Amino acid sequence: ALHPWLGGDWFKEKLKSSELRLWWCRNIDRYFLEKLPHNKVVQKSIAEHLEKLPKDQPSPYRDVAQLQFKHLVWGPLGRIFGQPSRNIHMSGSRGTIQQANSFMVNNQKVFVGPAYRMICDMSEDCIWTTIPGGVHEDENQSVYWPAIQQWQDGIYHRLVPPQDDEPVKESL
Repeated sequence: ALHPWLGGDWFKEKLKSSELRLWWCRNIDRYFLEKLPHNKVVQKSIAEHLEKLPKDQPSPYRDVAQLQFKHLVWGPLGRIFGQPSRNIHMSGSRGTIQQANSFMVNNQKVFVGPAYRMICDMSEDCIWTTIPGGVHEDENQSVYWPAIQQWQDGIYHRLVPPQDDEPVKESL
């Protein structure tokens, strides 16, 4: 509805093929509130576009946001090399802690969102963490896919500093 005033066809294309709709919305809202609310042509365009929107309820976010893990170079063909592609469902929504947003880049679906999660309770001498795939980042490791599931389920692992008498490696 606003594309004629926000870049025309360029704007429409960027809404489809970039993260524009995810990161620039606040600025677009601000522009709309300051510059466009009294413009009758803009009001009419918005009203017409709102009428065209579907009246049914949208699908749950977990049904819409499906993330596919696949080989970075070979894509789905990675399974030939023993690296199967798998799909997982993202819980939550764009406004929750477990958010993930998708957009198209060069006809490829890209997901952007937080992966590593950490909880710190200052009354404890530890942190709680979860990361998809665990620390190995190798899907051939036996802990990789269970760590993906634990990350999806919100299962955190407790990390504590070493004890005074515990040996610490000089380097990894």
